[in-house]
Amino acid sequence: MVHAWLPRATASSSLHTPGRALPRHAWRRVTWAQGTKGPLAARFVARRVRLRHGRGERWVLFERSLADDTRKYYVLNLEATASLKPLVRLARSRWPIEQQYRELKDELGLGHFEGRTYPGWAHHTVLTAAAFTFLQLERRRSAHAPRPTLPAVRAWMREIVALQYFAGNRQLFNLAVSFQRNPPLRR
Repeated sequence: MVHAWLPRATASSSLHTPGRALPRHAWRRVTWAQGTKGPLAARFVARRVRLRHGRGERWVLFERSLADDTRKYYVLNLEATASLKPLVRLARSRWPIEQQYRELKDELGLGHFEGRTYPGWAHHTVLTAAAFTFLQLERRRSAHAPRPTLPAVRAWMREIVALQYFAGNRQLFNLAVSFQRNPPLRR
C-alpha cells in the first residue's frame, strides 16, 4: 500500500483515504481514447503529494469509473506544471504497451527462445525487437500503400536469421566464397 503526505497534512496516509475524501466538484471527466464500444472516459483528479518512501513531490492521479464507483490511483513522475490531460494520457497508455508486447510474443516469437546462453537470448531478443521496429515503421510508411502482414514479416525474419546463421558459420561462409571463385559444375 502506498502512503503519502498530502499538502498541509501532519501525517502520511494511504492513498485510498484522500481518493475517497475528494469532493464531487473536484472530479473532471476526461476522454483519453476511442475504443471499440465508444469513447474511453472516466473522472479524474490530480494532486501533488510527497511519498513516504521517496524523494520530492509526485503526481497522484485518482480515477473514478463512470459506470460504478470503482476507483484507482496512479503515481506519476511528471513536472509540477503538467495538466490533467497529459497525466491521464500517460496513466492510461498501458493498453497499447500490452498490445505491443503481446504482438512481440505471439506473432514475432519473443517467447519462443529455449536456449541456455545469454548471447543466444540477447541475439533472439534483438532480432525480435528489430522485426517489431521494422513492422511498426512499415505500418507508418504510407496511408495508401498496402502494409505488410505479420506472416510476411515472419518470412522476412526467417531470411534474416538464415543469413545471420550462414554468415556466422565459418565453414558455410567459406563454401559460398569458394563457389563464387570456382562455381560448381553444371550438367
